[in-house]
Amino acid sequence: MSKGNTMNKSRFFNLIDSRGLLVAIVSLVALSIFYISLKKSFIGDEIEAVHTAWKIAHGERIYVDFIQHHHPFFYYFLAFLLPALKENWATIILLRIVMFLMSLGVGYTAYLIARKAFDKEIGIISLGFLGTTIIFSTVIIQIRPDIPQVLFAAISVLFLVRYLESKELRYLTANAISLGISFLFLQKAIIPLAATEIILFIDAVRRNIKYKILPLHILIFIATLIPYYFYLLLTNSLDTYFQLNWVLNMHFKAHFSPLKFLGKSFAMNNLVWTFWLIGVCFFLKNRIQKYLALFSLIIFAFMWASKCPSDQYFLLLVILVCILAANGLYSALGRSRALSAIVLLLGSLPLAYSIANLEYNDNDIKKASYVLAITKPGDYVYDGQNSFNLFREDIDYVWFGVGPNNVLDTYKRINKGYDYNIYRAIAEYKPRVISAYNIEDMNNPAIAGYYTKDNTYSELYIRKK
Repeated sequence: MSKGNTMNKSRFFNLIDSRGLLVAIVSLVALSIFYISLKKSFIGDEIEAVHTAWKIAHGERIYVDFIQHHHPFFYYFLAFLLPALKENWATIILLRIVMFLMSLGVGYTAYLIARKAFDKEIGIISLGFLGTTIIFSTVIIQIRPDIPQVLFAAISVLFLVRYLESKELRYLTANAISLGISFLFLQKAIIPLAATEIILFIDAVRRNIKYKILPLHILIFIATLIPYYFYLLLTNSLDTYFQLNWVLNMHFKAHFSPLKFLGKSFAMNNLVWTFWLIGVCFFLKNRIQKYLALFSLIIFAFMWASKCPSDQYFLLLVILVCILAANGLYSALGRSRALSAIVLLLGSLPLAYSIANLEYNDNDIKKASYVLAITKPGDYVYDGQNSFNLFREDIDYVWFGVGPNNVLDTYKRINKGYDYNIYRAIAEYKPRVISAYNIEDMNNPAIAGYYTKDNTYSELYIRKK
C-alpha cells in the first residue's frame, strides 16, 4: 500500500472520528426540526395560545374577560409581539419560528448541563439524541406555554448542577428564580421545584450542604412570584386566578396513564431509552451525575401523579434522559466518536420517518385565512374547537374547550350558576361565522334562516347579510 493511500485513509478515519462529524449531525437534526416548525400542522392548543394573546393585545383581561386555565406569562409575551405582526396566516408561522429559537435555547441549555456534568462530547451527543426523540422534536416547536416553562426549568437544572458543585449561593438563587419564572409560564413547574427540593434535602442529609438552604431556596422562589401576586390583588382577580388555574384543572374528568405516550416514545426511540438505562445503571461516576439520574426518576414518578400526562409533560424528562443516554452511549462504546456518530445516524431514522409522514399545516392556514377573508375586524366568530379563529371576537366567556367533559363542562360543575346558552349568544352577537361543533340543533331559530352552510368548509356556517 502506498504512502499516499495510507495518508488518505488516515484522514478519512480522523474525519469520521472527529467532533466535527457529531456537530454536523446535530446541525442537520436542528435544520430538520426547523422544517417541522414551518410545516407541521397546528393543534388546537396553538390556535388557543395565539388567540389568547390577541385578546390580551386588544385590551381584554385574562381570567376576567375570558376564560383561560394556564398561567399568563406566555400569553403576555405573545401579546407583546403581536402588535408588530399583521393579522394574517404569516403571523402564526412567525410565532412558530419564535418557538424554534426558544427550542434552540432549550438545546443549548441541555448541552451546558451535559458538558458540566460530563464533558463536551457527551453534550454534543445529547443534542443529537434530543433532536431525534420524536416526543421532543415534534412538541418543542409548538406555540404553547410549555416551551418557555421547560426552557427556564432546564436553566434551573443547570444552576442546580453548578450550585451542587460549587456551593455558591448565587447559583442557588439563580436556580430558585429560574423555577419562579418557569412557574409563571405554567403550573407544572412545581414538578422540577419538588425534584430540586428532594435533591437538596438528600444532599443536606449527606452533609454536603446545610439544611437551612431548603427554606432559603423556597423563600427565593416565592419572592420571584410576589410581584405577580400583588398584581392579582390589585386587580381583584386572585380568587378567579386560583379557581381557573388550579380548581378547574383538578376537576377535569379525563385521566390516563403516562404509558400512553411513554410507550410510543420507546417504540419510536428505543435507542435513546436503552442507552439511558445503560447510562444510569453502569456509567454514573460522581454525585452530580447520580443526582441528574435521580432528578429524571423523580420527574418520571411525578408523571403518575398527573391526571393527563400528555406528550408536552415529557419535555424536561426527555432532556435529562438524552443527557444520561449520551453518557451511556459514549461510555459503552469506549468513547469512540465514530461509533457514536453511527448510532446517532441510526437514531435519526425515526425523525426522518416522522418528517416523511408529516401532517402539513396547509389546510390549517387556508381555513384560518378563509375565515379572516370573509370577516372584518370587530366581527364575532364561534370556534369552539380552536381550529380557525385567530383574530376575531368570541361570543362567550368560555370560548374554547366546549366539547364534552372539557373546559365548559368542568367550569359549569364548579360554577353552578354559570349559564351557557349557545343559541342565545348567537342571537345576541350575530357571529359572522359559526362552526357546527357541539351545537346540537342547527335548526334552532337563532341559526335557521340566518346561516347557510359554507361551500368550502362543510362544518362552517356563514351568516346571511
